[in-house]
Amino acid sequence: MKQSHNLKILFVCTGNTCRSPMAEMLYKKYASKCKSSSDASSAGLYAMSGHMASDNAIIAMDDYGIDLSRHRSRRVSAEMLPEFDMIVCMTKAHAEAIRSLYPEHGDKTTCLSDRDISDPYGGTLYTYKTTAEEIWSAVQKLPV
Repeated sequence: MKQSHNLKILFVCTGNTCRSPMAEMLYKKYASKCKSSSDASSAGLYAMSGHMASDNAIIAMDDYGIDLSRHRSRRVSAEMLPEFDMIVCMTKAHAEAIRSLYPEHGDKTTCLSDRDISDPYGGTLYTYKTTAEEIWSAVQKLPV
């Protein structure tokens, strides 16, 4: 558990309905557990704004005592990036896209894990719960 200065982290995936909102909320839970005031948000590279989190993502977060039902998707934009200390992507391809589209933010862009967090979209509840476990394990390695 690394203490830091009230970090603001942006979690990025493709559509901002599964992985990145789960990562956002799991990180907030972890930061709170660590008595840190670091914060998180999420967005998708190709998100359609205003969509709810997928049903299975909402159900998977129930296991962590997290209510994801109020989440609404949003697309990554140049305007939002300066406010974040870290941009944490679900896959290497997401990180490469951020570095390509927004090179000025490349130095603060990283991946959540050494291996890509696979997209559970359209998968079974078990798939979502497995993805949530992967994310929970990985967010606990981030600074708070």
